[in-house]
Amino acid sequence: MPPRSSLPADLERRPFTVVEALDRGVSARVLEGARFRTPHRGVRVPVVLPRTRALDLVAASLALPDGAAFSGWTAVEVAGMPTPRFQRDPGGGRTTAKAAGPTPPRIAGVLCTTGLDAARAVTTLGGALREQVLPLLPPGTRGLRVEHPVDVRCELAPTLARTDAVALGDAVRRWWATEDELDEAIALREGRRGVVALRRVRDEVRWRVDSPVETEVRLLLVDAGLPEPRCGVALREGGAYFGWVDLVWTAQRVVVEFDGDVHRTARGQWQWDRAKRRRLRDAGWTVVELVGDDVRRRPFEVVAQVRRALGVLPAAA
Repeated sequence: MPPRSSLPADLERRPFTVVEALDRGVSARVLEGARFRTPHRGVRVPVVLPRTRALDLVAASLALPDGAAFSGWTAVEVAGMPTPRFQRDPGGGRTTAKAAGPTPPRIAGVLCTTGLDAARAVTTLGGALREQVLPLLPPGTRGLRVEHPVDVRCELAPTLARTDAVALGDAVRRWWATEDELDEAIALREGRRGVVALRRVRDEVRWRVDSPVETEVRLLLVDAGLPEPRCGVALREGGAYFGWVDLVWTAQRVVVEFDGDVHRTARGQWQWDRAKRRRLRDAGWTVVELVGDDVRRRPFEVVAQVRRALGVLPAAA
């Protein structure tokens, strides 16, 4: 195929490698022109594309060597795992990655280290950037490669406050790892820095926790001396099925439900939840409805509200 002076249409809309373009007949002269930025060696980005975080991640992924993967807070961002409550950008805007070989690759704008178990890396795209990243990926690519979330959690959790560490563990347990895999990952770090902190929060990790605010409320209530609820339960009673509830005390017939941003943006979800809660109340359940601001701004009121619902007297001073 003779070299082209023009560019295939799809390469005008996304980052690509020089190797891909050459294989598709684009001339080296075209690739060296002013129509492209070169964020990394061997990678080109059309200058007409705006500089965004999504574009930077896709371009960086093309520069990573085989077997490498995004790590640390970059992996958290790509996989959609929770970040600390009071840190807007815990990664400081950096892009971090790990390689499997003995020597870290040198990639402009990417902090690369070694130590990746390449066989455990996964391809995912569950974060807030999903809709921006997908159009920028080469055809047939379904996501970005990240270090396994259970390993990311083991690395980051010891640096976090307890609630944030448990919330990260809850998310990994919910979507990425079994109980045994969580324990095995900690056991593999025996004797290493941070393992004591990992073990300290391990017993507080629960399954079927759908959001960090659920973790925050559960810990708030338990720390206040209230009995621990079950998380993410498909609630049935007799022949009636009420649906999934966030937190439940079955013996006391009390449910806590959270209204997140989805209830503002998805009318169908809001209507479904309203009907579910009405059915629960009609069946004699007490339903406590909370939003994230309740937990952060009025924690004592949240505890008092749930305490009243449970019929638990405050501990004597």
